[in-house]
Amino acid sequence: MKLAVSTLGLPPFNHSYLLPQLRALGVDGLEIAPDHTWKRARYSNEFPFQSVWNYRRVADDAGLDIIGLHVVLGGRLELGLFEDKEHRDHTIAHLVHLSAVCRDLGGKTLTLDTRWRATLPVKQAWFACRDFFEILLPQIEEHGTTLCFAPLPENEGDFCLTARECYTLSLALDHPSFAISLDSAPLAMGDETGHTHFVAAQRLLKIFHIDEPEKAPIGSSGQVDHGDMRQHLVAIGYDGWISIVQRFVKGTVAVDELARSVRYVEDKYLRADVRSAISPVEATRIKIISDTIAALRPNIQADGGDLELISVNGNRIEVKLHGKCRACGLVGQTLGGLRRRLVSVLNSPIVVVPV
Repeated sequence: MKLAVSTLGLPPFNHSYLLPQLRALGVDGLEIAPDHTWKRARYSNEFPFQSVWNYRRVADDAGLDIIGLHVVLGGRLELGLFEDKEHRDHTIAHLVHLSAVCRDLGGKTLTLDTRWRATLPVKQAWFACRDFFEILLPQIEEHGTTLCFAPLPENEGDFCLTARECYTLSLALDHPSFAISLDSAPLAMGDETGHTHFVAAQRLLKIFHIDEPEKAPIGSSGQVDHGDMRQHLVAIGYDGWISIVQRFVKGTVAVDELARSVRYVEDKYLRADVRSAISPVEATRIKIISDTIAALRPNIQADGGDLELISVNGNRIEVKLHGKCRACGLVGQTLGGLRRRLVSVLNSPIVVVPV
């Protein structure tokens, strides 16, 4: 895995002189929060090309790769997926502009932050989200960039907050320019630290954010088991970017704060002697189970239900029923069909238990 840091951990706007010091800490890349890094042009409301190009030159000189952008809505209340058509069009134009900025910087990913549907019913929000991305994704595909959804804490949105929902959306969109990022703090706070969530995201996982609640310094909250996160990443064979995301606190020395977090992350995620508690054989077995369930889900979803893999404990497989499945008289047949498929592909006795 390769280590990056977010510019959120640096002083706003004027921090390019610190980039060589980050490289000296052992950092390989930068993830840029645009509204924390550049000031917008007065009349166009876009980031000036010269500012972007100068920043890339300084990063290149420091030996840092720019991996992408995040916090791409920047807390701007006039932007969103679920507003009226004028505001949605403005948001799409904004994201297309940032996609071009990302391309010009040599980056690949844009991670979408806050998502508020407010009073819009959940079902309508899913349809509106689909329509939004059907317009946006072909445009950013031309830039060679990928938009990522990540699970969010409840104070940053009310739509698609969990890893399971992000994965479901990615399957529904089925577009090469839409993928998943995972964040350690929302995973821990949302009780989604089981290996099945990592297996489900494996094919679409583009970046893993290492963070704490409220973007505190890494390891400071005691609420995120980073050693456990590392084990899951190793078990699925993830070798991409891991990015430290913490907020700069005025009055502190940014590089010193980041240095402490880098040392912590190196110990928890990057030490050569850290090994996964999940064997490669077991990880492969869990993936087979996850893929088998994924193959059944479209037919189940077509009838208004859904099925989620919760845990695998030996030959006991726990699943959760959603939607109409919870009250369906044929659920026994569905679970029986799943059990027979799993027995066939695993060649061993299986018990499927709804939880």
